[in-house]
Amino acid sequence: MKLLLYNLENNKTARLMNVNRAQFLANISNYSANDHHSGWIHGQHFKRLTHYSKEEASMLVATYKKIIVVRDPLERLASAWLNKFVNMPAHVGNFGWVKGLNNRLRNYQDLNPTDKVSELKEERELDAKQPVPFRKFLFAVSKHLMENEHWLSFNRLCLPCQVDYDFIAHTDTLASDVRLFLKKNNMTANEDVLPAQLPRNANEDNVFSDIYSQVPTEEILSLRETFQEDFNMFGYSFEQDLAKILTGKAMG
Repeated sequence: MKLLLYNLENNKTARLMNVNRAQFLANISNYSANDHHSGWIHGQHFKRLTHYSKEEASMLVATYKKIIVVRDPLERLASAWLNKFVNMPAHVGNFGWVKGLNNRLRNYQDLNPTDKVSELKEERELDAKQPVPFRKFLFAVSKHLMENEHWLSFNRLCLPCQVDYDFIAHTDTLASDVRLFLKKNNMTANEDVLPAQLPRNANEDNVFSDIYSQVPTEEILSLRETFQEDFNMFGYSFEQDLAKILTGKAMG
């Protein structure tokens, strides 16, 4: 049985979803020391489809079993922001993501000085290492100022309308989903290489109430169009996420 598997490091961000931002920042060293240890997979240099010729890639896609791993779009955005714009600058000292986004925000500001929708005009000076608030990150995503695989919609990133995936797995049930996929295809694998079967509360209310509470509702609504196809195709609900956010705002 041939297998084309998209490998996702799920445990790192799963743990971040179980704490609010204040708790995360107060205990950042505890998370980072263990979380970055799991980054070994990026150093393995596994082949991607881009390493093959067009003919070889087409053959692989046509003949291999294919699994796509997806995640709630709004939860995914919060996770990407925490990892790239909070954790990495504060603990690792890596400001590459912060500098890149601040430069794009500054360029947008210069090209759109009369954009009344943008809050950017409130801060004319953007330092390269100035922290990127979650609200500005979402603004950049909605304006497509800095597109990246960590938050690009799965519809654009994984091309589900062009690739006939055999199985859809969700990050919040990844451990059981992957094992079910293997079982259905009469495959076995060493437990050491499979996702750990750990308790995971992927949709903890604090993700939506604490992190999204700092963003005006109308700006959150603008994300619906960007990720609507992901919500529709993969069994997530923007309305349910929004309800959690509004509940959090009311309680806050």
